[in-house]
Amino acid sequence: FSSLIVLLSLLVIYGRIELALFSFFPMLVSWIWILYIASWLDIPFNFINIIVATFIFGLGDDFSIFVTDGLIQKYKTNASSLSSYKSAIVLSGVTTIVGTGALYFAKHPAIHSIAVISVVGIGCILLVTLFVQPAIFNFFVTKRTDKKRSPITLLGLFMSTFLFSTFLIGCILLNVIILFLFLIPVSKVKKRSVVNFTLSKMAKMILYLGVHIKKKYVNFDKIDFSKPSLIVANHSSFIDILALLMLNPKTIIMVKSWVYNSPIFGAPIRYAGFVFVQEGHEQNLDVIQERINEGYSIVIFPEGTRSADGLIHRFHKGAFFLAKELNIDIQPILISGAYYINPKNDFIIKSGTITITALPRLQADSPKFEQRFGLLTKSVAESMRETDKLIHKEHYNSDELKNRVMYNYLYKNPITEWYVRIKWGFEKANFELYDSLIQNRQKIYDIGCGLGYLGYYLHYRDSSRIIKGIDYDEEKIALAQNGHDKSENLSFEHGDIRSLSVENPEVVFFNDVLHYMQKEQQIEVLKNTLNALTQDGIIFIRDGITDLNDRHNKTKKTEKYSTQIVNFNKTTNDLSFFSSEDIFKFAKENGASCEMVQQSKKTSNVLFILRKN
Repeated sequence: FSSLIVLLSLLVIYGRIELALFSFFPMLVSWIWILYIASWLDIPFNFINIIVATFIFGLGDDFSIFVTDGLIQKYKTNASSLSSYKSAIVLSGVTTIVGTGALYFAKHPAIHSIAVISVVGIGCILLVTLFVQPAIFNFFVTKRTDKKRSPITLLGLFMSTFLFSTFLIGCILLNVIILFLFLIPVSKVKKRSVVNFTLSKMAKMILYLGVHIKKKYVNFDKIDFSKPSLIVANHSSFIDILALLMLNPKTIIMVKSWVYNSPIFGAPIRYAGFVFVQEGHEQNLDVIQERINEGYSIVIFPEGTRSADGLIHRFHKGAFFLAKELNIDIQPILISGAYYINPKNDFIIKSGTITITALPRLQADSPKFEQRFGLLTKSVAESMRETDKLIHKEHYNSDELKNRVMYNYLYKNPITEWYVRIKWGFEKANFELYDSLIQNRQKIYDIGCGLGYLGYYLHYRDSSRIIKGIDYDEEKIALAQNGHDKSENLSFEHGDIRSLSVENPEVVFFNDVLHYMQKEQQIEVLKNTLNALTQDGIIFIRDGITDLNDRHNKTKKTEKYSTQIVNFNKTTNDLSFFSSEDIFKFAKENGASCEMVQQSKKTSNVLFILRKN
């Protein structure tokens, strides 16, 4: 019962079941070890020993929580306090061992057993908390984020294990089906069609068992499987294979030798007629022609291997050589989002959206086929890259990107995580509006960025944007900067906007930040920003205005709670809100156009859009 209370307490403290279990695990392991070693040493568990063991368990609670806090702090802001925690734990453990270990020399057997239990127990706790616990945390969190991969969640671990286990079981069943087919006196072509049908349905079943993966299909009216084609697709994930196989039973893939000879799924794919990539595609011409004559479309990944960064890399010419030699149509298929869900060499399958897009089919009698291999190859590759950008713009909005943004705040602090989730619900429509107005502008400053979630969203919408978030709160900046899923194009910096100078920005955000300054300072900051703004640049000002009296009282109460009670936002002076007239007057006096957009029905927050004329 006491163990359950401890577990529930940890759940309240850390706000996530994963961290609660992670902190509780060392306590549980230590307790089991203590019992096992006591049994091995033939130490009877009397009333006194139980009390001592409970005391040791309580000490293990403290050690485990200290280590967890140190590991989280390192992961959260890259500030290392773990070594000091470990030193304190070692000192406490050694002191306890020396103090209770001295009882070992007592003549009374009960006191003697107390010493042994104490020394063994504290030794187990030290071993687990100093070595085992950090190793587990590093495996599930730190080592992954160091490689720019998201930390593992309990749902992600369960779904990944379930889906890969289902895949393995499916492969075993296919092997059994093949053995059974050997006994049936029908043609090999018919047997092959049975295996391919089963393989296609199995791929679809596995992908759809991943209920945490949203599937989208674009332009599928352009695919015609009644006439064989050579399908070229980008490749960044294991999921790509399932996505292509499930499209139609008359689809087979050109595979590498290790796949062809795999002891698990080698036999099924050989029997299904998959084509083995040998030295030189010309050696495969007869085999591929045979499959085409049987009505199969051949899938080729022209990149040659899975993309390690999710981008579409240079296409090899082999697929296009085959298309010309065999006089067969080319059907480009683009798979978007699979890299994020399950990147190369990763076991974890995360929540996300996969979008499968069919590009226009290139007919074998098309004038494009008259181009040289190199030109045709580059043309198809560039078309898929451009389509990929369009797909991300049209289909990966705030709902699809929410999980990706949230993974940067996972396990860092329950208040932080839930704050970002709540703010995301309120702000996602505003974020989409910002993105639509920014368009192709590249250099963006987010002044008063806080935890930086707007910056992450704009970064994922277009990774070529140069985005810098600036905030007065050093702790928030450290947390935002230490997100694992970003490139050098997204950065965060500590600074005071009253003395800040921005360099040729195309877009500047002032979201809920200007009211932290006095009116004269607000005007000065806005003037300096407008002067630095590039031609046709935009300034977004989101803030509460005094015009909306009743609603503004709610805004002031919210800000008072945030700055004076919970101290979530920092300020050095009294708050100073402005009116809409103040902003319109500023814009007119400084040669800028101004537009006001209502953003809340309950508070006085509105959005001003200033454009430099």
